[in-house]
Amino acid sequence: MHELKLKPQFLALKAWLWASGSISSRTMHIPWDEAGCLCPVGDFFNYAAPEEETSNYEDQGAGKPYSLQENGTLKSETELDAAARLIDAGYEKDVSSYHFYARRNYRKGDQVLLSYGTYTNLELLQHYGFLLTENSNDKAFIPLEPDMYSLCSWDNESLYIHPDGKPSFALLSTLRFWAVPKTSRKSVVHLVYSGNRLSTESEVVAMRWLITKCRTALEVLQTTARRL
Repeated sequence: MHELKLKPQFLALKAWLWASGSISSRTMHIPWDEAGCLCPVGDFFNYAAPEEETSNYEDQGAGKPYSLQENGTLKSETELDAAARLIDAGYEKDVSSYHFYARRNYRKGDQVLLSYGTYTNLELLQHYGFLLTENSNDKAFIPLEPDMYSLCSWDNESLYIHPDGKPSFALLSTLRFWAVPKTSRKSVVHLVYSGNRLSTESEVVAMRWLITKCRTALEVLQTTARRL
């Protein structure tokens, strides 16, 4: 910062907090500068979380096919591109300008909501200073048993619970694999990665473990569901 020859008032903690908050919450991503850029009017749009797109990755991981139209044909290239776009804005190199994309038609007086990408409520609070009452991309992480991590081929960020209470594909697969007797794991590993239920007994063991862990985690929280 001294190399920039900034005045003393701009080197204070208060100035740094303002600059850090401005970059985190107001700048747009550009490929040539990690600090981003300021785009007039662009930072007026409030956030709308992507709805169903994030589940596509898990569906593909579970061996499920891409969605088809009623006539069995793939959606048009334009529709697929729109569905796959998790961020409703981006710098277009061909025209040297920043573009914003609306997912629906807006009328005069409507609030325009755009997706900045997939964020949990914790990330939204950290970067933008707000929370969503309902966030389809929110995640709850619970500690696993030490031996579970050794069985898992996914990174820890993939092991979470969705807002509706369902475990992620990675977490569910790990629990299913762990619930199987050690002597049988080698023969069922291909079924685990395909997203298949291995047996009623192992499924009950996995779900009971998950329920117990969730209850334990909730009991130590200061705010209960009844108080919300």
